[in-house]
Amino acid sequence: MKHFFLVVLICSLLLYGLSQAAHACSIPVFRYALERWQPDRYVAVIFHDGELTKDQKSLLDRLVGLEGSQGVPANVEVAAVDTSQSFEDNEYLAALWKTHAEKAKLADGPWLVVRFPIESEFNEDVWSGTLTKDAVDAIRVSPVRTEIATRLLTGDSAVWLVIESGDKQADEKFVKRLSGDLKTIEKSLKLPELLLEDRKILSDNGPALKLRFSILRVSRSDTRERILLDSILYDDPDLSTEDRKLLTGPLAVPVFGRGRALAVMPATRLLPETLEDAARFLCGPCSCEVKQQNPGWDLLIAIDWDERISGRIVKMQTLPELTSPLSGVAIDDDHRDEVALLGTLTNRGFELRAGGYLTQPDESGIIRRFDPMDQLVETRRPGDDNYSLWKERVVDHASPATVPANVSSKMVNSPTVTATSAGHDQSSGPLVRNLTIALSAIVLLVIAAGVVMQLSRKPV
Repeated sequence: MKHFFLVVLICSLLLYGLSQAAHACSIPVFRYALERWQPDRYVAVIFHDGELTKDQKSLLDRLVGLEGSQGVPANVEVAAVDTSQSFEDNEYLAALWKTHAEKAKLADGPWLVVRFPIESEFNEDVWSGTLTKDAVDAIRVSPVRTEIATRLLTGDSAVWLVIESGDKQADEKFVKRLSGDLKTIEKSLKLPELLLEDRKILSDNGPALKLRFSILRVSRSDTRERILLDSILYDDPDLSTEDRKLLTGPLAVPVFGRGRALAVMPATRLLPETLEDAARFLCGPCSCEVKQQNPGWDLLIAIDWDERISGRIVKMQTLPELTSPLSGVAIDDDHRDEVALLGTLTNRGFELRAGGYLTQPDESGIIRRFDPMDQLVETRRPGDDNYSLWKERVVDHASPATVPANVSSKMVNSPTVTATSAGHDQSSGPLVRNLTIALSAIVLLVIAAGVVMQLSRKPV
């Protein structure tokens, strides 16, 4: 199965251990993930014939968290595709439409397809159906996902999600065994001693740093958890018969950080030593590499992690009309070069010479300004003519879009995720990894040479 079955998990943990020996910070993996790793965004594609109605646009806003649910964002981005116009030049969307066209044309309204994040490399649908309020709410929120987030935010190192098989006796036996093994591990493991330079990474308002596991059960027949279950147990056509059989029994899925699932662990293969290896990875010192270099995939959960953990991110509110960020700059042709005095255009927006940057305007014309530390400072809705100059410089001269004109996209999360982790210099990462690999290769060659020499000796 693509979701890191045990063999893959064990290999990943072994490789992780090699790199960790050469380069690590003292913060446990589960806590570093909670503090720093932004969840990957699921992709929601809306196929609609003609203009969307006001209510339908409202549902799209509700899906990503722009309104409703107290404005809590979900790790999902939306692309709306008008099927009455040509979009064949986009191979991804054209192929997706070909798969869903028959059902979509029979649907009573726009057709919604939810897919795994691009970063996960799972080229699969999670859910598809007609765009309705009930569907949107079910995609965003469910009781088990809410409980997972609550436990992680109150200090659980990991929530061990048990997916029941439906066989009550087998499920109870597995939960009892898992509970006993986790209690034993909690007593034997110790968290790394924090280095002084690493303490600044921990949020002042975050949960207490402690080693604590909990078990949360979910029934396969719970319709409220369809999105959660399908994002873990989707129908993989490449799955072997043996693996399919394993998936029918009780399963354990450790979830940590900001809703990141580590692996799918069948009860029949979850030996005590394998369980301990997974626990040691979660509670051991973090390698401080980017998230995608660690095992696991993110679940779709609607929650403002940054605000709940530390309050670093300013909560978005409806703001009055403000002056343009280019206010005071003449817009006639003779003075357009004066705009260059403000900063330069880059792939993330308009870099200000005074520090920080401005994002590109979204569909509502809203521009967001971030400080040099990537923290949201201000939201602007330009109302004067200078906005035309801003739009021309940022939008018209940006790199060519990868989606056609009739495809609109909404990006919810602020662009604060970078390739490096704040508080740690990652410039030595590739060098350290290369040295580790080289040393490992040398050790293996020495061992191999020793074995060959031993076998080549003649008996006395």
